[in-house]
Amino acid sequence: FTARTEFDYRRWLVEELPGWADFIIQPQAKYLGFMLGPEADEESNHRKPFLTIEKRTNSIGFSTAAAAPAILACNRDAIPTLGYVVQLVDYPTRHIDMQHQLLARVAKLPFVALGKSAIFHINAYLGIRPTELHALALATATRTSLVTVRCWQHQLVSLRRLLTNMVRSVNLRA
Repeated sequence: FTARTEFDYRRWLVEELPGWADFIIQPQAKYLGFMLGPEADEESNHRKPFLTIEKRTNSIGFSTAAAAPAILACNRDAIPTLGYVVQLVDYPTRHIDMQHQLLARVAKLPFVALGKSAIFHINAYLGIRPTELHALALATATRTSLVTVRCWQHQLVSLRRLLTNMVRSVNLRA
């Protein structure tokens, strides 16, 4: 996105849609919750959902609720906020460890007390399984590719690549 690009778009608007001549042209914008445009990236799309998850998880984790009800509340109130964005935007791999930190906070355990695989085994101790963010992203992207965007071939190719990478990383972590 350059000044020349903006100028060309502005000229087209003036010629073709004079009523839209004052329309703001920028390198990215939010549309139906997704950041679109040449400068939109994973970070811009995931910033708000991850901040919401962190805010809600902090509220739950710092409450007086015991670990099991707190994990239920987290599964219900925090984790699903990611589901909308991961329909069409890759899950950022650098956030994989975030779940480990959030789980420690919600379960009221020291962060260092939980190993990387704790999310898969904590139900043996607490009787409740936390929803894993990466698994949610994988399931949501799968559903989207099979149901929602079957006719969007370029998106389908991207989602298949995403699913392959997610499955590969889950296999490496297991």
